[in-house]
Amino acid sequence: MLKQLKLIHLHQKLGDDEAVTAYNKPIELNSRYSDAWSNKGNAPCQLSRFDEVLKAYEYAISIDSNDSDSNAWEGKGDTLVKLGRSDEAIKVYDKAIEINPHDYEVRNKKNTLLKQIK
Repeated sequence: MLKQLKLIHLHQKLGDDEAVTAYNKPIELNSRYSDAWSNKGNAPCQLSRFDEVLKAYEYAISIDSNDSDSNAWEGKGDTLVKLGRSDEAIKVYDKAIEINPHDYEVRNKKNTLLKQIK
């Protein structure tokens, strides 16, 4: 958790482009560092590089052997919504809720999306 907080602070301090570059360093040291991949996915969101964002979240999910990173699943769902892929986003939000049933923010996102597509 401390590592993730340091990465989030780095992102806030540097901004998106610099944060993407900075996240590459821990990834170079440990290519299976899922928090770095997940946070790298957060950075380009502000720049509308959604395909890059989606790839970062998908990789973070693929290397999380415990399948416990609900934030990566939520980020993937948010990105799918921005790409107009609502049906996929709902399934991804379901997975995030399965991992963390007490994440009411994800539940609200899913419910809002369901209302929008009716």
